[in-house]
Amino acid sequence: MTLLLASARARRAQALSSVCGAVAVLALGLAGAAPVQAQGLSAAWRAKLSPELSQAHQAVAAGVARVSLAGFDSSWTRQVGGQPAVQALVMAAGADLGPLKQWLLAQGGAVQYQYPTLHGLAVMLPVAKLADLAARTDVLSVTPNRQATRSGGLLQATSGQTEAVAAQRGRLDGSGVGIAVLDSGIAWQHANFYGESTSESRVREAISFTKAGDAVRAGVTDWTPGIDVSGT
Repeated sequence: MTLLLASARARRAQALSSVCGAVAVLALGLAGAAPVQAQGLSAAWRAKLSPELSQAHQAVAAGVARVSLAGFDSSWTRQVGGQPAVQALVMAAGADLGPLKQWLLAQGGAVQYQYPTLHGLAVMLPVAKLADLAARTDVLSVTPNRQATRSGGLLQATSGQTEAVAAQRGRLDGSGVGIAVLDSGIAWQHANFYGESTSESRVREAISFTKAGDAVRAGVTDWTPGIDVSGT
């Protein structure tokens, strides 16, 4: 009897040990799976953010830039309601931008412009919401709305085009050349047709084919169809 009880206790202890081991292995497996999933989500939204916006988000998340983004480009960083915000360009995955715009407004952001052909938005958004924005499935990329600049080109000088134009230049200066324009209606008194004096039009003759007489001398005040400036 004593041997049977000892054997039964040994079997129960072995079974309990096996169950505890399985639970421990399962717990370790779950603990190891969570960081992998989190890293995948982090990599997904980080890939949509430009490096500057990613750094700005990290600075705010770490508490380094709670109020302002002094170390970043001031052309796209702002302070709204005491919180750091950015002006950004958001490229969407589809043409329906309604849900995205509603979400931006709900997060304290603002839609400044919509680009219909590009499926994009110019927005103002708190930096703390950048990760949530990038995590949306209808968002492809988020970049700063940087200031655009234009610089002069040196193509003509380096290619010798300026010398070629000077060599081909003749003696004609445009004097004695008249230009006639036939249009449905031209506002010949418009400021674009003024010469050096703002009170004198460069138009010498304006003839109305629907009215008798010369429009310059008789005056045309009720010729409304097509009245515009054919400056183009």
